[in-house]
Amino acid sequence: MVRILLVATARGAVYEMVRAVRAAGLRATTADLAPLALVRAAAAAGRREALARAAEQGRPGELPPPRTEAVIDVGSDKVAVAVHTGGVPHFVRVAAGLGGDGLTHTLVAATGMEWDQAERLKREAAIAKRLDKLDRRMTRMERDVGIGVEMIALFVRFWLSNTPPPPESERAAMRRRGGDRYDAFMEALGRRLAKGPKVRQEIGEDFPHQEE
Repeated sequence: MVRILLVATARGAVYEMVRAVRAAGLRATTADLAPLALVRAAAAAGRREALARAAEQGRPGELPPPRTEAVIDVGSDKVAVAVHTGGVPHFVRVAAGLGGDGLTHTLVAATGMEWDQAERLKREAAIAKRLDKLDRRMTRMERDVGIGVEMIALFVRFWLSNTPPPPESERAAMRRRGGDRYDAFMEALGRRLAKGPKVRQEIGEDFPHQEE
């Protein structure tokens, strides 16, 4: 069975976009429906994320079966929905008359506020959501940095407590051996980072605090 997705649009709208591109000193090579472009972008992003997860789990280059997802683009006056599996579209619809402006109209009608005030309220809500996402990322980064600092501190403390200073006559030879061991350590670290798993994945998110 062959599935065909037929897309049609007004010729004048395409010509207007091509003229705008040429006026900017660029050359238009392809015209595409915005939802399909978003589908390709989402599929490429999903592939990169899957490859990164596989590398962290020690399975570099391994990809899971493609998943089905919906891509929703909310514009000012329309909403586009595209359902795809691994970049292959199954369903595409563009609903005109909906979008961000519709939400602003609803806010104006429900609260009686001015249009500009409703627009600011809508944008502030979107910014707050993004800031919350950034805050969660910063929390994870602080945790990872804290784990690294504690690991280094524990190692240094253990090494200083259990390694007596070498005699003066052996220090030159130990420095040479130390250089070789450091090179081997860096190679092992590179392999660990490339294949995983990471140390932060082996440590639980929650563990009881204990006084030393």
